[in-house]
Amino acid sequence: MFCADCPQNSNTTVGKNTVDASTLRLGSTARKKCEEYSQYVCRYEEAQVLTDADQVLTNNCVVPLVPLVVGGEPVIAGEYPHMALLGVGADQENINYHCGGSLIAPNFVMTAAHCLVFQSQHVRWVLLGDLDRLSTEDEAEPQLLEVSGRFTPPSGLDREELYHDIALLQLKTEAEMTRFVRPACVFPDPTLEANNDAFVVTGWGDTTRGGGGDPSSILQKVRLGILPNNVCQTSYKFHRNIFPRGVLAEAHVCAGNLTGGRDICQMDSGSPLAFFRSEKPYCMHHVVGVASVGSSCGLRNSPSVFTRVSIYMPWIESVVWPPS
Repeated sequence: MFCADCPQNSNTTVGKNTVDASTLRLGSTARKKCEEYSQYVCRYEEAQVLTDADQVLTNNCVVPLVPLVVGGEPVIAGEYPHMALLGVGADQENINYHCGGSLIAPNFVMTAAHCLVFQSQHVRWVLLGDLDRLSTEDEAEPQLLEVSGRFTPPSGLDREELYHDIALLQLKTEAEMTRFVRPACVFPDPTLEANNDAFVVTGWGDTTRGGGGDPSSILQKVRLGILPNNVCQTSYKFHRNIFPRGVLAEAHVCAGNLTGGRDICQMDSGSPLAFFRSEKPYCMHHVVGVASVGSSCGLRNSPSVFTRVSIYMPWIESVVWPPS
């Protein structure tokens, strides 16, 4: 792809969390912001070779390549620039990371509500743009930012149940847009095609089949299929403590691989289920779900449940992009 593929500058201001108050159609604000954020794909950078210009326009689009493999595989630099890692800790030298998330605006991260508290501490830190969380030798330029606000839907999260398992984190300072860091789009359409295998989940979770291992130090990606809701209804019918009304088609996305080997696991909570589009909006990931609960970490007939983001669009838009 070439820089000519990049979107042209519009009359809107990229990165400002305000929209025209006349915007009323459900999801229209999210769609507008998605197009704006796609402008971050191409950036002016210092020229690395002798040229008359001090800066050159560089295309930072990395098209994901996710073959149908057993389990996950490592992500390459810039492939999933919206990916966030959440942690608790009193200071930057003592952070305990525990969940994933998605950057959806320069100053907002979307995650699972049950990730807001870990080891009796509120999530305080967000790491963006990283690959290997235990190394400084990888090809990444991570940004560590502090959380200034935490938001849950008006309906809230019942501590014993996993309905409304979605949350927004406001960052104290905006993330710097780089080839490693830029927002994803929040997909407003509630219609997802069942048996579609074009969705990818990313995270630093345990990669051991059946669970019980350590979280991955390197960001992983794995392709999951959207499954009919009744598959998760059957799989979680005995989990009445977390889903007393069952898995709800309007509020959840059922996804997985029933033959086993591809799944989410511990520390993948809050991570995005998303698909990629190379056309307009150019080179953007679209988040359809937030990892909420999995049952067996890749064993057969063990799909996972994701919070469906489209049902929360009015709330997301009101918090992240309030009317001016």
